[in-house]
Amino acid sequence: MRDFNLCNLSPLARVSTSAIEPLTSALRLTLLIPTLTIFVWFEALKAAIMDKKKLEYFRKKLETRQKELRHMVTRNQQDGRSADEEATQDVADRAASSYNKEFLFSQSNNDRQLLLMVDGALARLREGTFGECVSCGKEINAKRLEAVPWTRHCIECQEKAEQGLLETTH
Repeated sequence: MRDFNLCNLSPLARVSTSAIEPLTSALRLTLLIPTLTIFVWFEALKAAIMDKKKLEYFRKKLETRQKELRHMVTRNQQDGRSADEEATQDVADRAASSYNKEFLFSQSNNDRQLLLMVDGALARLREGTFGECVSCGKEINAKRLEAVPWTRHCIECQEKAEQGLLETTH
């Protein structure tokens, strides 16, 4: 057994290297854990900042779409009302006017449905659940959110909903 002299203090301060090795390993581990903790904390902070930027990006994108849809709904309602005001004499003109009115109503209805979905996405943003599937709770793929930021479901749940296998609540 080889002796290790700690700071050459005295003959009583001799310690064997086999006894000191676990202490140095514990010391290294003790120093490593705070470093890892700081690293993990820093990475989490960096991810939170990135998430905040992404959320801000989606918020702006959704608010822009919301404004566009509100404008379209209002315009379609006005156009539908003006179609009634036109004094049409001919049967064909009345039929065309009726068709235009029905088309505008249908388009306005679709825009209102989409507007409700956009409003829901903005509400989820405020609640902190944006990007989570409302059915299974899994994270929605970033590419899907980029393409359809008002989506409520992940791909798997959306497919189930389209097949009628998933109960959807609006």
